[in-house]
Amino acid sequence: SNESLVLGSALLLAVFILVLIAESQSFQRLAKSSRTLQRYVSVHVQAAYSWGLVGVILALAYTLSQYRLNLYDAFIHSLMVGFVGTMLLAHGPVLLPGLAGFRIDERKLSLIPLTALSLSVLLRVVGELSLLAYGWEPIRIVVGLSGWLVLAAFLIFVWTLAV
Repeated sequence: SNESLVLGSALLLAVFILVLIAESQSFQRLAKSSRTLQRYVSVHVQAAYSWGLVGVILALAYTLSQYRLNLYDAFIHSLMVGFVGTMLLAHGPVLLPGLAGFRIDERKLSLIPLTALSLSVLLRVVGELSLLAYGWEPIRIVVGLSGWLVLAAFLIFVWTLAV
C-alpha cells in the first residue's frame, strides 16, 4: 500500500541522515589523511552519500505524490548509479588489488571517473525533473546521454587501475 511505501521511504531517509551524522568524523579524518587512497575513498564516500540522500528524498517525494509524479527514474538513478556506483568507485581500489592479486599505484587514482559519474546522474535527475516541469521532449536526448557518461566513467576507472 502507499502508506507502507511512504513509511519505508521516510525510514530510509532517517537511516541515511543517522549514518551521515555517525560517519561525519570518519569523513573528516580520512579527508585529512596523508595517504592518497584514504583521501580518495573519503571524497567518493561523501559523494555517494550525497547521491543516496538525493535519491531517498526523491523516493519519498515519489511515494507522497498523489499523482505519482514521474520521479521514479530520477530516484532510481540517484540511488543505484549515484550511490551504488560511487561506492563501487570508492572501494574498488581497496578491494580489487586483493581479489585480483595486483598492486595499484595510488598516484594514478583520479577524480575523473567520479566527476563523469556524478555528471551523468546530475544530467539524468535534472533532465527528468525538467521533463516533469516543462515537458520539453528534446531534453530526452540529454537524459539519454547520461548512460554513455556512466559507461565512460567506469571505463576510465578500470583503465586507471589497470595501467
